[in-house]
Amino acid sequence: MNKPYLLIGIVFCSFLWSCEDPPVVIEDKAPTITVGEATADIDEFKKLLDDHSSYVQLSTYDYVAALTALKTKIITAGEPVRVTTLSKDLGIILAEVGDRHSHVKYDDLSDIDFPLIKKRFPVTITSLLGAVVALKKGDEDGEYSKIDPIYYKIKAINDVPALDFLAKYAYRPKKAPETAKLTRSIWDIRRLGERMYLHEEFSETELKITYEGGGETKDVVYPLTDDTKTYYSKVKESMRNLRDSIEDDKDFSGIFSLLGGDVAYVRIPKMYDYDDVPGLEARIAEMLAVDIKDTRAMIIDLRYNTGGTRDIIASFAPYLVQTYESPWVANVAHLRSETTAPIPIGSLTSRLLHPRDSDKFTDDDRDAIDEFAEGFAPVRAVPAGKFRGPYYMVFNANRTPYEGDVYVLVNDETFSAASVFAAAFADLKDVTIVGMTTDGSSGNSKTWDLSHSDIEVKLSTMVSYQRNGKTLDGNGTVPTIKYKRDMKYILGDFDMFMVKLSGHIGIPL
Repeated sequence: MNKPYLLIGIVFCSFLWSCEDPPVVIEDKAPTITVGEATADIDEFKKLLDDHSSYVQLSTYDYVAALTALKTKIITAGEPVRVTTLSKDLGIILAEVGDRHSHVKYDDLSDIDFPLIKKRFPVTITSLLGAVVALKKGDEDGEYSKIDPIYYKIKAINDVPALDFLAKYAYRPKKAPETAKLTRSIWDIRRLGERMYLHEEFSETELKITYEGGGETKDVVYPLTDDTKTYYSKVKESMRNLRDSIEDDKDFSGIFSLLGGDVAYVRIPKMYDYDDVPGLEARIAEMLAVDIKDTRAMIIDLRYNTGGTRDIIASFAPYLVQTYESPWVANVAHLRSETTAPIPIGSLTSRLLHPRDSDKFTDDDRDAIDEFAEGFAPVRAVPAGKFRGPYYMVFNANRTPYEGDVYVLVNDETFSAASVFAAAFADLKDVTIVGMTTDGSSGNSKTWDLSHSDIEVKLSTMVSYQRNGKTLDGNGTVPTIKYKRDMKYILGDFDMFMVKLSGHIGIPL
């Protein structure tokens, strides 16, 4: 769709020149829509939330009042509305709902010819025990050093407390579990120029970072950079390399190894759709049937696994569920709909979710569902008349389930179907979740484009419950054995999660 453009002359002093030199003038070709078109899109956005969003039905946030206030602001201003600003305003409202799969974005933002948009956060940052720290990249992938031996913890950015600065510009993960919220915010803030542009802060060319250490503070001013300075831990780099081997080379050798001769170590970098990776299903089946059979314990590493499908969950389930626990009700979901009959739905069937009376279930399955449902108490129940369901994911043990102890290793970047894996098996007697609270999410999301602005809206249409009654979104799965990243982990010295877990299991180092 062709849109008029708002030409704005931006005048500022570049960091390359002093303010005594001639000012730099840049024209901003901002796509705009009329007031009437903007308010129509806001109404359309509200209707999408009303009719399709699952989590808006559980949220206590008054999105109607927020959207009404936004319309009033636009009407009162009476000026053409920047599409980018509208996408930001709607995104902030949606972030309050707590739908971890949702977003509002203007896809053509990066195509706008304005220098600030290409600018990035000037230093490499990550999180450490709830704080933001700055690093320098080393010569090897995954290796870093402190940006300064003393002054590396960031206290403030442009005189704004660091966490408040992140909350303003990286608003999307607002309702994520706390550790995941900080990690996701740091990821989003890398593209700081885009974030500032969305907030109509056009003249920024540099950033003041206030470091603290040894009871003192130190200010450093940096120009915004053209390079994206992304932090990848050594463990994340390893998982990325394994993913590339699986997807590009169909090399599955890195998935399984033995530790100490009798502990299976299984790394799953992505929740693959088996149809997309020929041979993977057979390899995992062989591993579960043969390779792990005589081991005394198994570690399933899902750190940095951002999800996919539930195919791998289905492969592991018959080995993790013991005979005395079978059938095992692993997940409960409800689908947003004004028609409440729990009929089979294709997008849920592919997630292994079926209504109680489905022919996919046996009488024993249904008995297990009934027993589970009698004691199931959702923390936030879906409102009557607004959802289809419930739908259940149920697993049965095979003839020879795995006999050893199982440890599922997760962190704050374990997301979507990977977080479902952890939640599905967390209550099994022989399974222990280890690491950090996951960034839980399971939404059966769909996307729409608003009619006048072409802003893309993505919403979850399903509410997914863990066995403990908490939603995956906003809560994640809390591990039984909790670990935190320390500085040695961050700098790439060693994988302290695996060191601690190996000690717990009794694997010789």
